[in-house]
Amino acid sequence: MNSQSNGSNLRWLVQSTLGRASQHVGIWDHGLETIDVHPIDASIDSLSTVFETTGKQVGLQVVRTRIQDPVEVSELLRGGMAVILLKCEPETSDLQFQAFLLTSCSRSRFSAISYRDYSVESVALSRAELREFASQSGVSILAVKPLQNCDSISANPVYAQVKQLMASESGDFHDHISPLRRFLGLLHMERKDIGLVAIFGFASSVLSLATPLAVESLVNVISWGVYIQPLIVLALMLLCSLVLSSVFGVLQNMIVEVVQRRQFVHIVCDLAHRFPVCNRQQLKSEFPRELANRVLDIMAIQKASSVLLLDGTNIVIVSIVGFLLLGFYHAYLLGLVIVLIVSMTLVIWLLGRGGVTTAIEESKTKYRMVHWLQDVLDSPAAFRVNGGDLLAIKRASAIAAEYVEARKKHFTVLLRQIIFAAGLQAVAMTSVLGIGGWLVMQGSLTLGQLVAAELVVALVVGSYSKAGKSLEKFYDLLASIDKVGHLLDLKADSNVLIDMPQNGPLPLEWTALEIDCGLSSVSTSPGSITAGTLSAILVAEPLPRIAETLAGLLPAESGSIRIQNTDVTAVAVAAHQGTQVSLAARTEIFMGSIASNIDLGRNFVSLASVRETLKKVQLWEDLAKVPTGINTILQSSGYPLSPIQMNKLILARSLVSTPRLLIIDGLLDSMSPEDQRHLLDLFQSLKTNCTILLITQLTHLADQSDLSHDWRRS
Repeated sequence: MNSQSNGSNLRWLVQSTLGRASQHVGIWDHGLETIDVHPIDASIDSLSTVFETTGKQVGLQVVRTRIQDPVEVSELLRGGMAVILLKCEPETSDLQFQAFLLTSCSRSRFSAISYRDYSVESVALSRAELREFASQSGVSILAVKPLQNCDSISANPVYAQVKQLMASESGDFHDHISPLRRFLGLLHMERKDIGLVAIFGFASSVLSLATPLAVESLVNVISWGVYIQPLIVLALMLLCSLVLSSVFGVLQNMIVEVVQRRQFVHIVCDLAHRFPVCNRQQLKSEFPRELANRVLDIMAIQKASSVLLLDGTNIVIVSIVGFLLLGFYHAYLLGLVIVLIVSMTLVIWLLGRGGVTTAIEESKTKYRMVHWLQDVLDSPAAFRVNGGDLLAIKRASAIAAEYVEARKKHFTVLLRQIIFAAGLQAVAMTSVLGIGGWLVMQGSLTLGQLVAAELVVALVVGSYSKAGKSLEKFYDLLASIDKVGHLLDLKADSNVLIDMPQNGPLPLEWTALEIDCGLSSVSTSPGSITAGTLSAILVAEPLPRIAETLAGLLPAESGSIRIQNTDVTAVAVAAHQGTQVSLAARTEIFMGSIASNIDLGRNFVSLASVRETLKKVQLWEDLAKVPTGINTILQSSGYPLSPIQMNKLILARSLVSTPRLLIIDGLLDSMSPEDQRHLLDLFQSLKTNCTILLITQLTHLADQSDLSHDWRRS
């Protein structure tokens, strides 16, 4: 088999296996047919890497795992993942690839699909066969799940058909679906475990009715005379029932705890994959760091959902079972049950109108307060030195007043539900006592049944009357889901297949452009940057949107920008990890070590290359004076680095990936003449493999470049 047929076989294996795996995890529109797969060397690591990189391009997270125990593999399958067993067999003349896609499991066997040499076959693997296959050399086990696994609660048009709504004054910048629909989607994600919670809740609720039934029997026994033996038997039966009920309650708590953990992991992992690739245009009028504060509502979702899953399911199930018991006692009590059910529905739905809206408004005021306090803390010159402390207090007081008003409106909804539920409890208890007493006098009901009915109604209606906090948790849950849902609604740029030369510097060309920079705009005439040159663009003032538009992060209002005849936005969203186009712009520093701020977790960036790049930008000597060196932890503000050192760090971050086109936005403007000369010489030496574009306000920097464009006259 030649290399061409080897590549064709590999392409078929990857597309077939990942195509079926993507459907298993809920992604039907995967677009694998457009993904190209290149031949690999004779190693299982290379084959696994092909699956990982290809999966990422179609929205799948493919992770190598060391799991070999069939029990742990079955846990992955039950968790909604797909599992792929890969084997690479280097032969004398060609490579042999084989894959098993595990789709389900039973106690003793795994259902799988075998892929080998263009043949597909359904097979069954025993646990012993799976363990034996996984222990062989040249075998890799991959776990597959969606990169964005919370699409069921987002407004992604592929997974949720929603209407296009215009952005509202509250800052909504995307399509919107109701919080209740998001909540149902969240429940659907955990439907298996929620089913177990309901089953255990039903068993616990049935057993909890042992108390009124035991009381009924005790009253009847006492009415016949004093007998010790029946009393002991009733007490033992009640003890066993309540112990079992408690056991089921403990199991419920354990399952809900697992659900809480999974909710956190699902949402956070989804956002961690969504944020880096989200379309920047939708954040045009947003402050991303403040937007990310909404992640804190994940904890509110966890706590509220656990309360509702435990208390809510128990209240509903106890109500159903208890009311059925009353219905068996007498038809009049059944009629009373129907009235109570209608009344309790009235409490929840009709009297709860506006509860979700007011809860969301209350939540918005809390985030406005957080945003304002962040600004105050982050601007000491304005609010301390320049005397803005009165403004800080005045604005905080105004937002606090808005919160109090929103809270009043929300509590009004809760209060009318609480009042009606308390009144319903009084009426229900009185009605049961009156109707039940009359039935006892008529001989239609025993005294024990009357006492049991009173206990059941007290248990059920009492739970509803105390449900004010549970209802508040429900409203808070929907408000939190709405907030987190806005983050999950962020649309991600889709990876596209780009056809570009494998190496060498890249040219850049543009038509007449109109770039929106907020209160101002920049208009340009057509131009181009020749590959392998050091070029410059002169601007009148620092406008970050110019560089972001040239790098493909933001679209131009009019006109187009192309790299090697490919639209720059397609190049920007392709998964090239800075090896094609790199942007060195504003000081984007995150809390972490200097090394991690440069390598960004890219596997191909070694510690040695980080060190060499720091030497090239003349930052290594400064770091060598610090005991912790490149392991020094930086704050988000860049501390303890100076502004010039931060600029050099950003340059090192962009250079370390050896890009083919490097765009530098004003980083050299604030440096000393010595640093400028050194970096210009460095850029000249890199022109063989990289095209470098400087965006600057300094004429002398533009004059030292090979070609300059003047955008100051726009």
